[in-house]
Amino acid sequence: MEKILYINGCALDCALGEDPEQVGNELFAEDPCVSLQVHPRLKIPYFTIRSRNEKEFIHSAAFHACLTAAENALKTAFPETGLPPPGLRIGCLVGTTGDVQFGDLDFYRALKENLPPDEKISHFVHGTVAERLVRHFGFSGPAVTISNTCVSGADAVLLGSAWIEADLCDMVLALGIDLVSPMCLTGFYTLGAASSERCRPFDKNRSGMNVGEGCGCVILRRGDLPEEQEKSFSRPLFRFPGGGSACDAYHLTAPHPEGLGLVLAMKKALKTAKKAPSDIAFVNAHGTGTLANDQSESKALKALFGEGVPFFSTKGLTGHTLGASGVLELIFTMLCLEKGKIPKSFGCSTPGEDIAIKPNMELREISGNIAMSTSLAFGGYNTALIVERIKDVSA
Repeated sequence: MEKILYINGCALDCALGEDPEQVGNELFAEDPCVSLQVHPRLKIPYFTIRSRNEKEFIHSAAFHACLTAAENALKTAFPETGLPPPGLRIGCLVGTTGDVQFGDLDFYRALKENLPPDEKISHFVHGTVAERLVRHFGFSGPAVTISNTCVSGADAVLLGSAWIEADLCDMVLALGIDLVSPMCLTGFYTLGAASSERCRPFDKNRSGMNVGEGCGCVILRRGDLPEEQEKSFSRPLFRFPGGGSACDAYHLTAPHPEGLGLVLAMKKALKTAKKAPSDIAFVNAHGTGTLANDQSESKALKALFGEGVPFFSTKGLTGHTLGASGVLELIFTMLCLEKGKIPKSFGCSTPGEDIAIKPNMELREISGNIAMSTSLAFGGYNTALIVERIKDVSA
């Protein structure tokens, strides 16, 4: 990247909570408090956000979750007003699996039974979540909803940085959102990917993933703004030096056995960010807890980093939040850099013999300021994001 890009605000809502400080504490707790339920018929656990109104249709609930996250992120970026100054070209990207409409079975049921749905039809059929957010805030930049399965949130961040690089925007709100729906739960259950117990990424006894719901928002902005606009922002704590994506198209749902696409995505991220593998203090891995993902990802990490990089998965605390995971886990990565430590890979007590390198097994202090977060998805899609903590106040 030629331009300096800052991450100037973030917000989230997941099974660990909706306050970043609280979530940071839970990440490093010995026995974290999470919001977990078990489906009464399928008998599979899934993670939920605590603030969700269960009476809302998913389409409406997703918009309100994104709106809350966007408002909270704006408050951290603009502490005095909570709003950006006039003249900024602001875009919005929302990553999700299916624009969250495909799971709104209650809405369709209400229409079929001629019941008056609680959410106006116009809200459902006109515009994506991203477009509704832009209309709500009156932003002048582009709005796009990305539906690229489980890399959608990470791709929202990556495309947002490209918009700024291309001088289409001065600032971008990049969000990820997915809520648990019957279609989502039964889909993974039918694939045989859903575990009947709490997921155990990289563990020898792992038996699959848990679905989770969540929402995250990060604010990206260019570092060469005019002074009058610059002073409206809070001091940035992180840079976004770059990311990379690649698709190996190995299989519709299974990752490449050697993690080929992920290796390519991580190499692209390092090249774009002008970093070496040795610069990376840790990797927040995708780590779903399925047999294929964890084996493939560990091989990819070893191929690029050797034995030298600590890595972990947070999905034992949140479940797989699908389109939200890339943004949420980027925020978790920033929290780790800010606190100077990384958590154990929760749920892994004995790494599997098929795991090429062992994940981090205990609370550990780190000294570096640069980290990577990885996302894998159906269709062979892979995205890697790099974030750098700013230690120098004047930077």
